[in-house]
Amino acid sequence: MTTERELLNNILLLQKTTKGTKFVGAVTIELLRKEFEELDLNVSNRDVFVEGVPYELDLLITKKGTTAEANVVFDSKDVLAVLEVKFSGSYGKKNIDHVKAVFNSVTASNNSIKCFYLSISENSRYKYRATTEV
Repeated sequence: MTTERELLNNILLLQKTTKGTKFVGAVTIELLRKEFEELDLNVSNRDVFVEGVPYELDLLITKKGTTAEANVVFDSKDVLAVLEVKFSGSYGKKNIDHVKAVFNSVTASNNSIKCFYLSISENSRYKYRATTEV
């Protein structure tokens, strides 16, 4: 399994090869998928959906033996966790509000699903950075 430092270095190296933020986000998710698979977790493809949730989701951890309809739509009872992944954190209050709406919709579909916001890097002085403060 890759160490956290190796994973970050791989992401940063790939970031230097392109200026596109969508590319960096996609690569970040794919590298995380690989790590979860090495931990023997049942992990979805990126950019998937949970039935009844009107938002695209970055990544899901699902119960063993779970399959998705058309390899994209999962039944909420089969989902253990949802991950919203950002390489460089929030882009503003609107983004934070969107993540809250997504997570509220996910837990409304099944309140036992755990929701995680994962940011690889974050400006600690940024007004809308991820925080544990409420």
